[in-house]
Amino acid sequence: MKNQKRIRFAAILAAVLTAVILTASAVSDSTLGTIYDAGRQLLFNTSNVTLSGTAEFSLDGARFKTVNAKYVQDGVNSAWDYKLLTPRADGTGDRESGYTVYANSMSVYTVDRFYPGTYRVGFMDEQNTLVRRSALMDQTVELAGTAIKYLEPLLPEGAVQVIAENHTGSTVRVMLDKSSISDLVDAAFNLCAQMAVRRAIEPVDFDQEPTTYIDFDDYITPAKAIIGCTERYQLNSLDVTATLDGNGQLRALSGAMSVALELDPDFNIAADAQPHVIDVTFDVKASDYGQSKLELFDPEAAGLKPQWTLFENEEWEIEE
Repeated sequence: MKNQKRIRFAAILAAVLTAVILTASAVSDSTLGTIYDAGRQLLFNTSNVTLSGTAEFSLDGARFKTVNAKYVQDGVNSAWDYKLLTPRADGTGDRESGYTVYANSMSVYTVDRFYPGTYRVGFMDEQNTLVRRSALMDQTVELAGTAIKYLEPLLPEGAVQVIAENHTGSTVRVMLDKSSISDLVDAAFNLCAQMAVRRAIEPVDFDQEPTTYIDFDDYITPAKAIIGCTERYQLNSLDVTATLDGNGQLRALSGAMSVALELDPDFNIAADAQPHVIDVTFDVKASDYGQSKLELFDPEAAGLKPQWTLFENEEWEIEE
């Protein structure tokens, strides 16, 4: 549908890395502490890098969105290219959509596949990192790291496996299930998940959510239903493999995670699954650190017209 909320690729990566952070100590000499540092450096302090990958989202076992994307950060310029696949309601395959967002300093251009040959323009604060920092974001990430600093010794044997480690880098696999996720970690993950929702789907005010005057299945999209009805996001399981290079930079992240959605207890969902469960699989690669290059976006050179020109000749009737 036209107003289907798109999922920002870097925010997907941020949400996945948040889960890894929640299983990692901030102590610098620990294996997971190294992953924590690499993930935090990539998200909040890297101004030149290229990301590419895929992610698939399922709700209660039914896929509702697949994302294929590429993101390039080159200083204050960036380009986000998305291809979105949404299963058709009649079961006749996927509906393809997507868009590309170009940021040139404070100017932002959007080329939407729904309106071919056109673009929109807007403005925002200049940004030279994948994820914008804020006081709340910084405190949320710090809380997660601090909580796990004290909980790392409680992780079960085999939850963290060093698959490879040499002068070229290391590969680490993190595997958790519900039995190894403490209440403190769960609470910290829920806060991080809310931040991911605000950045990835829409800037909702969680002081006003959930709103349960609409049934879960009556929302326009699964994303809207999740935002409108969920009271708590609980990490059920996590299986993530992270690869770092010899310089300690994150190069790859792949795996799966499962998150339970606890709905407002006053919401009557007798006919629904309880809790609803989101399953995510992902495969992301990071490359060209310090070597990613972008030309300034020029809509005229690309043969694009402002999107408003599509409607300039339409007649609008005002009902009395």
